[in-house]
Amino acid sequence: MTWVDHEDYPCSIREHHEHPALGSTALRRLFTAEEPRKNTANLGNAVGWLAITERAQWDAPSAVVVQREDFRGRPEALKQWERDHPDVIGLTKAQMVEARELANALQAHPHIEALVGSLHVEHVKHEHTVIATHAQTGVVCKARPDFRVDGLRIDDIKITRESDPSDFARQVRQHWLHVQAALYHDIDCTRHGLTRLRDGYTIIAVSRATKRVAAFGLANWLDEGRKVLDAALRLAAYRAEGDAHVPTMWERPQQLPPPSRWDQELTKRIVRHVDRVIPR
Repeated sequence: MTWVDHEDYPCSIREHHEHPALGSTALRRLFTAEEPRKNTANLGNAVGWLAITERAQWDAPSAVVVQREDFRGRPEALKQWERDHPDVIGLTKAQMVEARELANALQAHPHIEALVGSLHVEHVKHEHTVIATHAQTGVVCKARPDFRVDGLRIDDIKITRESDPSDFARQVRQHWLHVQAALYHDIDCTRHGLTRLRDGYTIIAVSRATKRVAAFGLANWLDEGRKVLDAALRLAAYRAEGDAHVPTMWERPQQLPPPSRWDQELTKRIVRHVDRVIPR
């Protein structure tokens, strides 16, 4: 998959979201009736900033993440607050407490410690947007990983339900994290004339429930992600050409896919465990 016309686009998180180029979430919505979930995105971006920032700077005047009033039931007041504070992420008091708990858990993980220690190196980018055009379809996309070491590796922080491998593998599929990985990975590869990044693509997952942190490499998912990404880009290009309705996958009855090999293996483990404890 070839990407051309790479453009560095230094910007705030809000400017990144407002840019018309497509990200993996916008591509996923081509296949579903999903509505944007702004508060979830705000929390994720906030945790990402807090995790790589010294605690002493969390309350500094230059802080990117700030506590704001809870504008529940007053959407216009919230919009006005955001217009008045274009370069910061505003969280309610409850959201701020959760964001700091998650960031504390991340900062204690050695993977994050190593990444934060490398931020002073020139070719290490944090929250830096790149815009690129897909050569085959002409669709313009955007990439903004939490950490990017040019031509070497990409690391992205995600808030998850749980951080154990079996549950997270399902979340990869559900939230198209493998598609995002393929998008970010291949944009960086073509920019540097590579076929793959030497150290690949890693997600640092922190659980909202337990605050446990785990690092997962997505090398085994990239090919699958590219197939879905290619289909999404073709659909995006087709829709851009006219107003014809393209039905989603979910508008007609269908059979669920069979249990994965991981699901089948988990079933075997459960049965074996009970058989050992309670012989038949």
